[in-house]
Amino acid sequence: MPDHGSHARDPGEGRVISLSYSLNRADLFWYNLYFSRYVVVAGLAFLALFIAGFILTVRASSDDLRASFMWLDIGLGAGFSVCVGIVTSIALQVYVLKSDVIERAMTWRSYDISHEGISVFNRQAKIDRPWTNVRNVYETKHGFYVRTGDRLAIIIPVRELKDSGKLQNFREILENRLA
Repeated sequence: MPDHGSHARDPGEGRVISLSYSLNRADLFWYNLYFSRYVVVAGLAFLALFIAGFILTVRASSDDLRASFMWLDIGLGAGFSVCVGIVTSIALQVYVLKSDVIERAMTWRSYDISHEGISVFNRQAKIDRPWTNVRNVYETKHGFYVRTGDRLAIIIPVRELKDSGKLQNFREILENRLA
């Protein structure tokens, strides 16, 4: 009987997932919003507290108490405005303003994902990112965000992994390489 101890083959080894796609503006918006999600949560909290403060201001019995609640409401309203401003600036940057960074991010690229890492190809260059350089992989309902040490992020939209078991293969590679 053969010994499968240290010579057992890694289940992710040998598999290569090849993808070719161009990111769209929605991909970039959701990516940026994901890493600013605490701003959205804070904005919703400010809004809820603003409404509660408004109700307390209207129901306050004394003028001093009403003035205190009014100033509290002004502060909460300002906090909500800042949060809305941040989300709006992300949307403007991605959807409205002309930016070379956004345009470069939306160029057509090919990706080979294997047990060794992720290779990114475009017309000018090839970039290899071994799994040892990957700091985090975030999975959202919109895609996978692969963050490497040099501030490079590889965005893999879920729609690109829908066919022929690519999503399952990708998850298996991640489990085997990042465990």
